[in-house]
Amino acid sequence: RSPLDRAGLAVEDGDYVLAVNGRRLDPSRDPWVALQGLAGETVELTVADDAEGRGTRIVLVETLSPGED
Repeated sequence: RSPLDRAGLAVEDGDYVLAVNGRRLDPSRDPWVALQGLAGETVELTVADDAEGRGTRIVLVETLSPGED
């Protein structure tokens, strides 16, 4: 189960997450670092169809709480 599987979200397999809460992800770092400390909270993800940012959109996602899967 993934928070991105929720109906109505415009996120599909192969999309790129470019930013979390407005902070651009550093491609040289593990992207999960940007989500640390945000369990159970609503976060804003900037996603796109490709790494260049085509089809960029913002989605709100509620992250999983500890122990939830």
